[in-house]
Amino acid sequence: MRKTILTAALAATLCSGPALAQNSVGVGVSDYVVWAAAEGVRRMGLLDGISAEHSCSIKMQRLGYLAAKSAFTAEKIGITFLTTMDALQAPVAKGVPVRAIALTSYSGNGDQGGNDMFVVYNADGSVPTLDNLTEGPVPIIMGTVTHYLGDRAQEIFADTFGNKPMRYANVGNESVFTGMVRSGDSFRFGSWPPYVIHGMAVDGAKDVIHSGMLDPGEILDMMVSNGNMVAPNCEAAAVDVWLTAMEIFSRDAEDPDRQQLVHFMAEYTKLEIGQVEDVMNRTTTLFPTPQSAIDFANSEVHKTSLLRVHDFLVRTGTFEESAVAPSDMHIVFNDGTSAINDTKQPSLVFDMSHVAAWTK
Repeated sequence: MRKTILTAALAATLCSGPALAQNSVGVGVSDYVVWAAAEGVRRMGLLDGISAEHSCSIKMQRLGYLAAKSAFTAEKIGITFLTTMDALQAPVAKGVPVRAIALTSYSGNGDQGGNDMFVVYNADGSVPTLDNLTEGPVPIIMGTVTHYLGDRAQEIFADTFGNKPMRYANVGNESVFTGMVRSGDSFRFGSWPPYVIHGMAVDGAKDVIHSGMLDPGEILDMMVSNGNMVAPNCEAAAVDVWLTAMEIFSRDAEDPDRQQLVHFMAEYTKLEIGQVEDVMNRTTTLFPTPQSAIDFANSEVHKTSLLRVHDFLVRTGTFEESAVAPSDMHIVFNDGTSAINDTKQPSLVFDMSHVAAWTK
């Protein structure tokens, strides 16, 4: 990893085209529980003030997680929320210049659990185990963080999976998982909230694999911007939406604004308020303050985890049809260091300058 002299302004110049959107930007928000906090800010009526402050209208769009990734990759929206894996696997691989402008959280909280999980329920009443995942194909959406979690778990639990690896059944979209959770029927699948929450609500179901078993930041969630489309003022507006959500959520549980935010998050994800609180407080590691996000962005843990994810995508053949070869990807971290191929134009730039403005 080499030190690259790459300021935030230069990174924006390298990634940007001739006509950046300065007056408005579309922001895709899926029903993933953590990111629903941004939608909560909109429903609280705070969006107009943030938009006016930055002279940029934030236009939030409800999209499924896969749909948001596709729309961002196709440059139909300028900003959305993605994991590092999904950013590398789709927009970066297709040649879209991606700017990570805020870190939102990472999935997992050690022994407390994780948001991404493989859920098993045995209708005969037997306790779910890892062995149940070897009894037949396990439905997941291939090429997502669930796929990554499953493969990493098979490395971690090699004694169980070494002789009989887990096999996957690729499903078309997230809605399939909702239909699998039926009273009295056994099920097993891998996904993320809110879908796994419905599975875990069945008495006797268990998360036999969860993202808390991974190293910190392997499944890192972030707000991303398209460097060809979005001007700095619109990036700043979008970041302010997220940091406003985190500031409100970090307040005392009795704070009326916090209660309203969580209420709207529950509505958006079709979960109970207690389920939302559990995801946010137990199975997620949030970056509750701007400085905590900056510190993680500059950490060696973050850099190591990102390169591990990149290597996984290479090993699994995900990059085979990429417009940008994996060896040509140029990743620039927030502290100016770079990785993989710094002779190429930046592919993924971590720029926490808008987050840093909140620390001043």
